[in-house]
Amino acid sequence: MSPGPPDLLDIPGKRATFTSGSEEEIRLGSRVTFNDQSVNIEGVDFQMNEANHQGATFHDDEHVQKREQWDNKTQFYMGVISYAVGLGNVWRFPYLCQKNGGGAFLIPYVIMMVLLGLPLFLIELGIGQRLRTGPMGVWNAIHPYLGGLGVSAAVVSYLVALYYNVIITWCLYYLKESFALNLPWGECPRSDNGTIDRECEISSSTTMYFWNRQALDTTGRIGELDSFNQHITISLIVAWLLIYLCVMKGIKSSGKVMYATATFPYLVTTIFLIRSVTLDGAMKGLWHMINPDVSYETVICI
Repeated sequence: MSPGPPDLLDIPGKRATFTSGSEEEIRLGSRVTFNDQSVNIEGVDFQMNEANHQGATFHDDEHVQKREQWDNKTQFYMGVISYAVGLGNVWRFPYLCQKNGGGAFLIPYVIMMVLLGLPLFLIELGIGQRLRTGPMGVWNAIHPYLGGLGVSAAVVSYLVALYYNVIITWCLYYLKESFALNLPWGECPRSDNGTIDRECEISSSTTMYFWNRQALDTTGRIGELDSFNQHITISLIVAWLLIYLCVMKGIKSSGKVMYATATFPYLVTTIFLIRSVTLDGAMKGLWHMINPDVSYETVICI
């Protein structure tokens, strides 16, 4: 930093105590003019050393610690891409699009993404980078009354992590089973005497039978308790172990994982697209997606 303080300083959400003894809250983007005083600025943590001169003394409301940084810009870009593209885009979006009228679903989706999703994303990203803080710090810096939005974002992220990790558990189990010579969901299982399982034979498909009876091992009623599902439990433990290995060293470890997590969804989406367009009726499905059924716009469904 060049010697001597500037004549004008941007104060990102700090509090100023003036020599007169009055205290005022300095909001994000506020500016304070001061005279000959030395300033020590480190990130957003700064402090006025001289209180005898005409000017102000600045102090943090909370102790600010140095935060880890990405190793390079590529890791940061990969992190942002991983944040924006996930299981919902690959797995849930096509299902919701088909369920809610194809192109009719895209109309409110694009409107809400442009008017709400992207602005909130850029606000958290830009202010978070400027203040070197998380969602709670970002919204609290905008206004203390908005701090609850940051808390809500943290709670939602926690709940979504629990929910998505169960889906990853299923994927790990199917990944293990897919290494079999004959896919277990490709045909009905046979008993020791060679007869086909009766329940599988009358079920809608062998895939659904494998999902309900072997993968999840569901019971006939929700109140019934069956044997302990060992394979799903082991898969869940492996999933949480993988997450721990990715985040155990903070950005230093998760930043390197971003190279895989950011590119993998696009790879899977491309594979699904190539496979889908080769199936029978592919053009009908594409037409259903781009041809909106406006009658769905009046249907309210949660």
